[in-house]
Formats: sequence, structure tokens, C-alpha cells
Amino acid sequence: MVNAESSFDLIQPTKLAEKVKAAVEETNNAPHGMTRFQIEHFVVGQEPTKEGQYVQCLKELEARAHGIRSITIKVEKFKLDLEAQSRKIEDLKSMSDAEFTTIFTTNRKTEDLLGHYKDITLKKEKLREIEIQISLEEMQRSFENAKREFVIIAEILDKLKEELGKVDWETAQSDYWNARLLGELQIRLRSGNSIPPDLLKTILSMPKESTVLKATEGVLYGGKHIAQQSK
Repeated sequence: MVNAESSFDLIQPTKLAEKVKAAVEETNNAPHGMTRFQIEHFVVGQEPTKEGQYVQCLKELEARAHGIRSITIKVEKFKLDLEAQSRKIEDLKSMSDAEFTTIFTTNRKTEDLLGHYKDITLKKEKLREIEIQISLEEMQRSFENAKREFVIIAEILDKLKEELGKVDWETAQSDYWNARLLGELQIRLRSGNSIPPDLLKTILSMPKESTVLKATEGVLYGGKHIAQQSK
């Protein structure tokens, strides 16, 4: 990898630059993205059944696989940009002032006075090199985060596969929606809210033997608490 000049070297005074650098390094070492706890409880664990969690894992893996592929391409592009910028700077350094002026006046407007100065152009190109390096480092961190999350989700999926064995997906769908709707109904009633029409309509579409339908009927017609019906 090309070693671009550090952006911290541009910060003044030096003590401030040191503090900023230390803060950035500490931040880089801290956890980024989702933790295992978040994924287990708030992403996969939000699904009420094991089968639902299995499907959610597949969706999450697909999303992160796409992200990893996209980030990988961007990382490689930044590496190429950085290499090209480094070569451009080396070419500028090797030019004599006369060569630079000749190239400049041939390809650019002569009234742009700043462009006539090789040292200023070189400094600007070095700044551009630093910008590319920063973008590359940020994208590499994104890659590491996506990879780490992918591994965690894959481990959760493997565990679910062992627990579930062969799945009857038709039965699993019935169990999933019964559990999901019952959970939504419990949250509404325990928080003192009425049942939204859309939720009620969905529940009334469930099979007659479903727990959530019986519980809802108990609330609407029997005055019984949902928690009692769900036992």
C-alpha cells in the first residue's frame, strides 16, 4: 500500500494533532457496526419463532454479502486511485520547472496563475493523496464491520439449523404469524392502546383454531386479559 502523508501532520498546533490522532486511533479500535448482542436480540431475536429467525438470518446474510461485494470493489478502486495519485506526484517531482510550465501552458489556461507554480500544484496533489487514503481507510473499516457481522449471523444460522432439523414450512408459517400477531396484540393491550383496524383485520383472517384469534375474541367479547388467553 502507498504510504500517503498523514492528515494529522497538517493540524496545528502539534499537541492538538497528537490528541486528534490518539482519539481517532482509539475510535478505530472500538466496536463498530452491530455487536453480537444486538444481532441476536434485536435483529434475529425480534422474530417470534425459530423458523422466523432462520429466515431472518438468510435475509441478513444476503444483505451483508451484497454489501461485502460492493465494498470490496470500492476498496480496490481506492487502492488504484491511491497508486495512480502516488505515481502522479512522483512524476511531478521528477519534472523540471521548465517541463512543468511547458505542460501546463499547453493543457491549461495561462491566466490561472496558481497553476504555473510547481510547488503549489505538488502540495495540492499531496492533499488529494491524503483524501484518497482517508476514504480507503474508511471503506476498509466498513468491510471489516460487514465481514464480522456476516460471521456472527452465519454462526447463529448454523445453530438454528441444528435446532430445527427438517422444517415443515407451511406449518411454520402458521406458527410464525400466530406468534407475531399475538406479540403485537399483547404490546398494544399492555400499553393501554386500542387494537388498530389493520391489525384486527389481519388477526380475524387467521384460522379459527389459532391462539391469537381466540385471544382477540376473548378481549373483544369476553373482557378477558390477553395474557390470560395466551397461556
